[in-house]
Amino acid sequence: MGLFSFDDQFAFFDVTPIDNLFIQQYLPSAKGDYVRVYLYGLMHTYHPQKDTTLSMFARELNLSDTEVENALRYWERRGLVQKIAENPLAYRYLSAKQVLLSDARPMVDETYENFGLKLQGLFGAARKLHGGETRQAFEWVEELHLNEDVVLMLCEYLIETRGKQFTFQAAQKQAVALKEEKIETAEDAKAYLSRKKEVYDGAKKVLRRMNKRRLPTEDELDLYEEWHSGWGFSGEAILEACRETVKGDPSFAYLGGILKGIKSRAGDTLPDTKKRMETALDKNKKRGEPLRALYRILGLRSAPVNDGTVALYEQMLSIAPEEVITLAAKECARTGGRLDEVMQLITSWKNKGIDTAEKATEYIAKFNAQNAFIQDMYTLWGKQGRPTASDRTLLTRWRAEYGFSDEALCMVAPHAEHAERPMVYMDAILKKLYEKGVTNADKVLKELTAAKKQPKGKTVGHQEYSQRDYLGEDDLGELKDLLNKENPHD
Repeated sequence: MGLFSFDDQFAFFDVTPIDNLFIQQYLPSAKGDYVRVYLYGLMHTYHPQKDTTLSMFARELNLSDTEVENALRYWERRGLVQKIAENPLAYRYLSAKQVLLSDARPMVDETYENFGLKLQGLFGAARKLHGGETRQAFEWVEELHLNEDVVLMLCEYLIETRGKQFTFQAAQKQAVALKEEKIETAEDAKAYLSRKKEVYDGAKKVLRRMNKRRLPTEDELDLYEEWHSGWGFSGEAILEACRETVKGDPSFAYLGGILKGIKSRAGDTLPDTKKRMETALDKNKKRGEPLRALYRILGLRSAPVNDGTVALYEQMLSIAPEEVITLAAKECARTGGRLDEVMQLITSWKNKGIDTAEKATEYIAKFNAQNAFIQDMYTLWGKQGRPTASDRTLLTRWRAEYGFSDEALCMVAPHAEHAERPMVYMDAILKKLYEKGVTNADKVLKELTAAKKQPKGKTVGHQEYSQRDYLGEDDLGELKDLLNKENPHD
């Protein structure tokens, strides 16, 4: 032991100097674990510990021996670390400034150098790889434990499919996929990448069929692989299905929806040839014809005909026959109806027991007649809007429950002209007349003429009945009291 030495705990309270040159030039491009190994090793150079082995060093950093070796080899390639002995293993640190200012060259890693030459050979003169790109590719060998030939084949595949300007950062995903697929030999890689190439070529053909002049994206490649490898569609069958995407802006997502629908209906007989796909598409087109006819009735020219809308139409058929659906569509078309509104209407009709074209026609005629009668009263009152369900309920009550004829209703209607809510006001008048037993048209006229005469000359279009008299003051007062009470039809 020398005359002087540090206390065993001195390193814990000391500092380890780091050149700013290292932080600026080397740290940004290095992996986190590589930086950890470098800094921890640098501390050991200032405060060496006796009998330290690579395994002990690795345990202290919670890394494997291989991970530490890979990191040290990386720093050797950068010229900041040199291996000076094998047994016992020993490394020497060089100053970052020393490396920059001197002519000292990094230690040659023959394995890395040979790999770099092979990798550069794939690109030729078209692209000069920089050190970071070569190092990243070599990390797939060191860290992912891929065979060098497998990595070179991957790069060759990427050149063929992406061009020589592909980014190594983007290629990282492909390298990880090889690792996850446990591709260990060149033969395995060839088979795997051939399948990938088939997917790539197929996706590119789909884009051409869609008149899109670009390369497929990763998402599009994933979709095509699912259709081809996952679902079992052949390339020619997928291309044939593209004919259904000609409207609008075709996309892989839209094509995927078409194929998914065909697959769900095919069962065990998946159309895996062009001819079978043609048959499936023709059958699918015929399946959508009734829906297209319904769209024409609704005036919807660009509405979608897909599995979802066709399924909705087939659900309609389970509720009502086609003739009833057609009648419902014609009614909905009057107000710019939608497919879901047709569904609501036929469901409502079914709940009312309207399940045949005859019943629907009768109901529509009655419905339209009610609306026309109420609309005439609206016109008389100077009101805007369309008759509501509440209006029709009141009209049904006046006719069916109270027993008023349309002639009698036309006599009473002008007396509600100035009310804020004419239908409700008229209901109150009719209720009072009904309670008096006055429902016959002659009796209604007599009741009205018995009141104070105020000729008005107003008419309701359906009856053209001239109105001359209002109720008397006492009757109107009673009606006001009735209107102040809660009306069940408000």
